[in-house]
Amino acid sequence: MATVEEPLVAKLYVWEHECWLEQGIGTVSFDETSVRLLHVTSGIPLLMFTVEPDPLCFLLPHMFTESAWVLTVTDQVRQPSAQVRVALIFQTTQESQRFRVLFDRAKKAKRPSQEPWARNVEQS
Repeated sequence: MATVEEPLVAKLYVWEHECWLEQGIGTVSFDETSVRLLHVTSGIPLLMFTVEPDPLCFLLPHMFTESAWVLTVTDQVRQPSAQVRVALIFQTTQESQRFRVLFDRAKKAKRPSQEPWARNVEQS
């Protein structure tokens, strides 16, 4: 019998005005190459972005805790969409590492080498 994994829950912070501002707690979901963070009680999107090639969407460990990641994304919840620096803090290191695995899988699916023009460059 297959076990259903617990949903990933993270606290979202956005870097604005030279400080980290808490945005809320949400459940993290992946849809191929996009990530969504929905508020746990209202279901309102807190963050939505497509995993992009480096230098965007590059996971950096947070300097003060092993259970957090910092990255720059194009937030599609904001109108108009804008690049923001975010921190996702998980309750445990295991949840943080699970996020990393899922994120890396999405990043690999989005590799630029899958684009026809990129394949031509690699072959020359």
